[in-house]
Amino acid sequence: MISRFSKTHIFKTFEILLVLSYMDLKVKYRSSILGFFWSFIKPFLQFLVFYSIFARLLPIADGNDYALKLFFSILIWSWFSEATTLGLNAYIGKKSIISKIKTHKLYPPLAAYLTPTMNYCLNFIIFAAAYVCFMPAFPEHIFTWSNTLIFFVSLFSISLLIVALNMMLANLNVLYRDVLPIWELVLTYGMFLTPIIYRIPIPKHYEPLYYSINLLAFPLVNLKSIFFTSQPALFGDTAIVTGYCIGMVVLLVAAYYCYRKLSHRMVDFL
Repeated sequence: MISRFSKTHIFKTFEILLVLSYMDLKVKYRSSILGFFWSFIKPFLQFLVFYSIFARLLPIADGNDYALKLFFSILIWSWFSEATTLGLNAYIGKKSIISKIKTHKLYPPLAAYLTPTMNYCLNFIIFAAAYVCFMPAFPEHIFTWSNTLIFFVSLFSISLLIVALNMMLANLNVLYRDVLPIWELVLTYGMFLTPIIYRIPIPKHYEPLYYSINLLAFPLVNLKSIFFTSQPALFGDTAIVTGYCIGMVVLLVAAYYCYRKLSHRMVDFL
């Protein structure tokens, strides 16, 4: 009986998340001619601009695989940026549903993560095709068990980061509307403080502090280490791993605290 209830509950939860995600897609691409293709066109145009400036005009290109490395990093950043921006408005954008229908307050932030994730899964397929066609030399042992583990752990880390931020931002944005412009500034300058366009020249003794603050940088660098030989992985550095884990734990505790303290007051402020 418990097992049957659990399966039913899981199925209904997944169904609700899909419905909310579909609503986000409909609102986002409503009256749009290109529709879903914007999720690829925007990061691709970003890539063209950054590649033209930093690989052609400014001599900072890092190896023959710089174009692919830049494209991959921009896809990860676009996924993170779009998911957290959508999560920021998870409650405000669904005001009529949340205030009139009794539903779990965790569903909208989770749906805000799910929608861009489905979009960018297709973009990563495009990256994989470009990687096979244009990579100068494939790294040895790319499909080892350790790389497979790093790949899935890194993707899970980014997913956990997005969901935790969505839980915080969605609740805070209802109570304090200053959160939106602040987060826009974080995303604008955060891209240049994350190893996307170039390597961040951080002194060795400050690296644990950096990766404990910039929680996207650690999984991003590890993902790039799988596909590009010029990018070493960070999992072997105990100090960096410890700093990153401490930063994630602090964020998760803060996200849980915000959700517990603010979610029950949210309807009153919508």
